[in-house]
Amino acid sequence: LLAYVETAPERWNVSGHERALVYELALSTGLRKEEIASLKRTSFDFKRLTVKIKAEHTKNKKPALLPVKAALMDRIKAHLSSKLPTAKAFNVPDKAALVLQRDLAESRQQWIDAVKDEPEEHQARHDSDFLKIVTHRGKADFHSLRHTFGTLLAESGVHPKVAMDLMRHSDINLTLALYTHSNDDRQAAAIDGLPDFETVKEEPKIQSIG
Repeated sequence: LLAYVETAPERWNVSGHERALVYELALSTGLRKEEIASLKRTSFDFKRLTVKIKAEHTKNKKPALLPVKAALMDRIKAHLSSKLPTAKAFNVPDKAALVLQRDLAESRQQWIDAVKDEPEEHQARHDSDFLKIVTHRGKADFHSLRHTFGTLLAESGVHPKVAMDLMRHSDINLTLALYTHSNDDRQAAAIDGLPDFETVKEEPKIQSIG
């Protein structure tokens, strides 16, 4: 998605490069659309690699201070270099969900077309849910980027309490839900990784419980 959007055409007066920064920031911090829209140049601490969100703009009405990856912060710093300290950091359109959906659709098509000369892979990509707007999990919108951030934390083995703090959840159960939200491909891969009991030489040892 990000690679495509970086060079994609302007939408709603927002360049592809700026949209890519916004998407990456959401995917890397879990910030909501309204929170990103509220950011100014002074919201970023380029030395400490943090972004600050004022209480009036957060869902729980508490100020937030979140870490930002160094590489992303470098790109944000370059983007903000010509802006005044009090200027908005990003142009986030009201119809951000629609913009994201169009970017998803076009990046998915580009991904599929990249293997048009490989019939089997082309069909496999066409049948895949990758970058689809609507899947069995629902319809993608801007908040989906925040959910993806949480899922990535879970898949990376981040401790649930740390993930809870980064997601700014008030209830640990909200965070734990992400840890039990395995996708079908991962479940299938786990099963495929089990030995073929018809070909193994030794019977598996059955371990008692209790």
